[in-house]
Amino acid sequence: MKRFRRALIWGFTFGFGAIWVLAFFLPSEIGGGIDRHGAFGADLVGNRLYYTSAVRAAGKPLSVQSRGTYLLQMDLDATRIRQRMLDSSFFRGHDYHGQYRPTVLVVDGGLRALYIGIGSDDRRRICLAESSDGTNWRVRPTAVFDAPVESSVSGPDWMTVVDNGGNYTVIYSATERGRRILHYATSTNLVDWVDRGAFLRLPEPESILSYSPLSGGRAVVVSRLGTEATKIEVGSVNEEQFVNREPLSLPMLPFADEIVDARIIESGGLVRMLAVGGRVEGDTRLRIALLEGGSFDSLSSVAGSQPDGSIAALGSPATSTFFHELAGNAADFVPTVMTFGFGLGLISLLVLHGRRVAKGGENRFYSVITLIALLAMIAVQIGFRNNRESQFWKDMNELLFMNMQFPLGATMFGLLAAYLVSAAYRAFRIRTFDAAVLTAMAALVVLTQVPTAQFVGSLISDSAVSAGARFDAAASEVRTWSLLIVNNAVQTAVGFGAFVGAIAMALRIWLSLDKTASE
Repeated sequence: MKRFRRALIWGFTFGFGAIWVLAFFLPSEIGGGIDRHGAFGADLVGNRLYYTSAVRAAGKPLSVQSRGTYLLQMDLDATRIRQRMLDSSFFRGHDYHGQYRPTVLVVDGGLRALYIGIGSDDRRRICLAESSDGTNWRVRPTAVFDAPVESSVSGPDWMTVVDNGGNYTVIYSATERGRRILHYATSTNLVDWVDRGAFLRLPEPESILSYSPLSGGRAVVVSRLGTEATKIEVGSVNEEQFVNREPLSLPMLPFADEIVDARIIESGGLVRMLAVGGRVEGDTRLRIALLEGGSFDSLSSVAGSQPDGSIAALGSPATSTFFHELAGNAADFVPTVMTFGFGLGLISLLVLHGRRVAKGGENRFYSVITLIALLAMIAVQIGFRNNRESQFWKDMNELLFMNMQFPLGATMFGLLAAYLVSAAYRAFRIRTFDAAVLTAMAALVVLTQVPTAQFVGSLISDSAVSAGARFDAAASEVRTWSLLIVNNAVQTAVGFGAFVGAIAMALRIWLSLDKTASE
């Protein structure tokens, strides 16, 4: 019986461990078309479509994925041929995690593409690429516009560009009280941008999904109110408000229950609309439709469109390796095990300190305090959750958690910090090359957290302050690169080493090689 129980435990843990190991080493899927997970964020220049796809499904209906996205291009007369527009680079931190929503402009006989890049720090910035033939693109080494943090904490997740005869306006998304509004910035060369603040907001709590300008000062806006279906309207922008709003009716697109994005291209009396949408259930991948006509009332799908109304069929689906799905399902079992573990830990705590109280001795007083604190915390939490309006339980919760637990936690952290400083002093004594590198990096990070050079310059002269500011800016770039690239690589290596060590230890236990663990 004992052997059977041990075999059952080993088999169960080995099976769960094998699932996570295989999910870690194997890709989630194999094969499939280049845009098998959907198409969105598109622009059309002549006969060439530039659009966005992703390396994995977004996971929610009608959701536009950002991290892990990339740009594609295809000609409308050869939709089976699709290729990457840009390639990611380890050395390009401003779009390391993805690129999406391109806007392509014809400038001085060549093409310029502004797009949103997801940087190595997960912040979204507007980037620029250049091409002479529309096929081969060269990316600028740095982003051209970083939205103010106060308008968007993580950067814009939507943008478009308007060309007013060499004066350019980028309209980008910002967040205001949980909804999306639009801000804008201007430039004369697509490189140097000046932020101008708010551009358009709808009455609360309406949120803007996309904006596309028209001639005559009008525009098409796709918006959503809460969980309701999206609306497509034509109107005008006046003092940050959308006025003279009229609903825009589109022909039925079988692939889309809702339209979540629309871009209008007007040329030579012809109106062309790139409409992005998808289904709420079933195949929720986003698709692109190209509609054209002499006016909005005569829009229809272009010749050669798919039977579902999309401009081109998405790439063939990939073959799943299933282990990622199994790991996700197995992960649902972890909270159950943790709940049992929490219960066992609580019982063990009560038994341990209860025995100490019963036996007496030097540590009896601390065990009594521990048990009283444990019971008091449980009682107050139950009372507070069941009587949230009671002032007594509010005061007790404030006393125990805010006035006692937090200060005690801060005290423990202060003691830990003292030990860390002591250890750092011993480690930073420069006796080897490794210690010198560690000390230099630590000094760089600490000194660039504050404007050190500006402070030193202020002690010399006013002109030295500006020189110090330039030095601080350059040093901050080095610090950011070190923390996001070098430090991330080191952390990944350490984590991988710990992971391999954990596998080795688990195998020793599973195969009974570690006698002390199995006895």
